[in-house]
Amino acid sequence: LLCFEIGVKPSTIKPSEYQALELTYAKFIETKKAKTVSSEWLDYFENINKYGAYYTMKKEDNENE
Repeated sequence: LLCFEIGVKPSTIKPSEYQALELTYAKFIETKKAKTVSSEWLDYFENINKYGAYYTMKKEDNENE
């Protein structure tokens, strides 16, 4: 569903999109909150895709402290 919502085609996926998709899915499974794609997951994907995984994970760590 996420690929459909953001317009990513599996046949033409970029490395940054793949990483963002994998990490978004992992976070989705970890929290087990949502049953559908919400704007929270789309924003999470976009942040990882735009800024990278390290920046996003570091930002989360700072927010949790």
